[in-house]
Amino acid sequence: LSDFRANFGDDLLSFNQELQQITQTLQAYYNYKKQNKILVAPIRTISFPLPKQECFDSFEVEFAQTLDLESFKTKLYNWGYYFVDIVTSEGEVSLRGDILDICPLGSEMGYRISLFDNEVESIRLFNIEDQKSNKEEIERFSISPAFLALDAQNFEKINDEIQNVQTDAFIQDIHSLGFWYLDELGEYLPQKLNAYVTYEALDELEEAYIFEAKRITKEKFLTLPKIPKTTNYVPIAPANIKEFLSFHEGKKVTVISSTEAKIKAHELDLSNKNIKYVLEDYMINLVSDHEVVLSLNKTHKKKRKKRVKLVLDELKVGDYVVHEEYGIGQFKGIEPVTVMGAKRDFVKLLYANDDKLFIPVENIDIIDRYVADGSSYAMLDQLGKGSFAKLKAKVKDKLFAIANDIIKLAAARELVNGIQINTNKKALLDFSLSAGFEYTKDQSRSIKEIFADLSSGKVMDRLLSGDVGFGKTEVA
Repeated sequence: LSDFRANFGDDLLSFNQELQQITQTLQAYYNYKKQNKILVAPIRTISFPLPKQECFDSFEVEFAQTLDLESFKTKLYNWGYYFVDIVTSEGEVSLRGDILDICPLGSEMGYRISLFDNEVESIRLFNIEDQKSNKEEIERFSISPAFLALDAQNFEKINDEIQNVQTDAFIQDIHSLGFWYLDELGEYLPQKLNAYVTYEALDELEEAYIFEAKRITKEKFLTLPKIPKTTNYVPIAPANIKEFLSFHEGKKVTVISSTEAKIKAHELDLSNKNIKYVLEDYMINLVSDHEVVLSLNKTHKKKRKKRVKLVLDELKVGDYVVHEEYGIGQFKGIEPVTVMGAKRDFVKLLYANDDKLFIPVENIDIIDRYVADGSSYAMLDQLGKGSFAKLKAKVKDKLFAIANDIIKLAAARELVNGIQINTNKKALLDFSLSAGFEYTKDQSRSIKEIFADLSSGKVMDRLLSGDVGFGKTEVA
């Protein structure tokens, strides 16, 4: 399990990556049906109640299947998926007309479902970085939870509890706070499993328990059986692999690498029978009196890319786009270009004076679709002229001026004493009781918040939003 360093009540959006890894690992652990399995966890992570086995599930989507879209969307929402315009990372889903994109946890590629009404017409893999679909169709794929496999009842229960707590979280929802309120859906694994603790973990105990809320009692770890410290193997981090191995000639040597190219890059001989090469992604670096285990693999933090704003497959030749540096251009298609012996796909854009710009498909986050009102038409910018940069600078100055005016207005409103209205009148209660129906949870919450504003004595600044026919007039 990942090292989860949050404390009870923290906004979990900052720990999204760790929580997703915990979800993936626990799902894999519970899905592995054999008994010879070991779960390794940092003491900070395992001290919190973790989701029970019943919180993990999966289902398949296959070709020609009929989907109840409303139930499908509700299930994904309850399972913790983010609904977005364009899917660019794990745990996201997007529905655009008859195209449904989803990227389950642990998947490097997304799945693009083409629908005919509510029937699955085709399923293709697509690259979440450049949004380009594979040509080959696949028969089926599996969807696992982005958070937990919650039914509607458990989802509502956790959500209700979140809404009633005092928190500094920017948004009070299941993504930000849900992990803290699992209640009977969570369990302390050191109490359930045959658990052992290392001396290194006990060294971190006092620091981990500065904040004890929601954690298992500290004494539980102190009474667990201890794993003896190793005297045979020592962790290593050699800077020069080849030189390090030369110092340990005669020992049994295992070199782990994800690719043969990495082995060659370190000037190691693949034909050397004295070295056992293991082509895996493992990262183990140990040395003993008789053996050396070295990994050429490194941990790479995922680059935080800007969110992609368009889908290449939905872009037509002739459409206008806007490049963040060069302005308005015209999409002319995708062309394969050979660069230093390697063939790559590039987006081809046309600019004024028949100038052309080629952008690697993986960098499409720097372009966006051109949008204008019906009375105007696109004018291609000139490459190298700098006119678009000047236009951006002017717009930026105007936006700062507008923002400054908004801040001044908000500050002035804070100093104004509003009319304080008593909202505890019997007439208001009688009016709500005469509605002829029960208010929904969202209506009740909106009314409560509006009443709080009206009785606060401050100037109210609130927008009431809702779909057509969902009772906005009744609330107002």
